[in-house]
Amino acid sequence: MKKEGLVNKRGRPVTFDREEILEIALNLFWEKSFMSLSLKEIAKETGLTRASLYNTFGNKDVLFLEVLRLYIRSSPEYALFDIKQGEKIGPLLLRVMTEASSRYSFEGKNRGCLAATCFNELLDRNDTLGHEMKKIFEDFKVQLTKVMQQAIDQKELPQDTDPKIAAYLLFVYMNGISIFSKSDTNNEQLRTMAAGFLTRLGFEL
Repeated sequence: MKKEGLVNKRGRPVTFDREEILEIALNLFWEKSFMSLSLKEIAKETGLTRASLYNTFGNKDVLFLEVLRLYIRSSPEYALFDIKQGEKIGPLLLRVMTEASSRYSFEGKNRGCLAATCFNELLDRNDTLGHEMKKIFEDFKVQLTKVMQQAIDQKELPQDTDPKIAAYLLFVYMNGISIFSKSDTNNEQLRTMAAGFLTRLGFEL
């Protein structure tokens, strides 16, 4: 979907909104995945030339990392990095998982999680992008461990719960939500599954 006013009659960029370009690129990466999307396609959809994209964002890897950071900041899971002391973890996790399911299947697009999908594509890359992707996921697992430790401290989980194992189980389950949301599973079913999973971990919802 081209945006009017992004190019002049000669095809040269005049002015454009950087955030708007990132939002368009985000949706393209989300729909097609990192490996399947080219800068040529992004240029076509934004109305910019490939030269303008390179001058503004650098290469595809750099653009994707900026898009990914935007995606993460706007994701329901980001709330897990801003938990207040004393905040109930079980209801928060259920809300985050429910909102994530809705986002993954928004408007019937059933796209799953952008980060999870692209992580699987980029896991084996031994470069800046591959290392950055690994760091993002490691940081998320570390934060989930802190969340689980808070739940244990607040007696929402049994005291003999291993916070790291609980965090890794949650991490795997949340990636599973991404896969399920690409199927015909509806939001209510996904919410029921999430509640059942959290209950099995030991939360009382």
